[in-house]
Amino acid sequence: CSAANTYDHPSQETLLE
Repeated sequence: CSAANTYDHPSQETLLE
């Protein structure tokens, strides 16, 4: 999982990692 995946609604930037 990515550290940016802290949001309940991850952006495309988060989906990349």
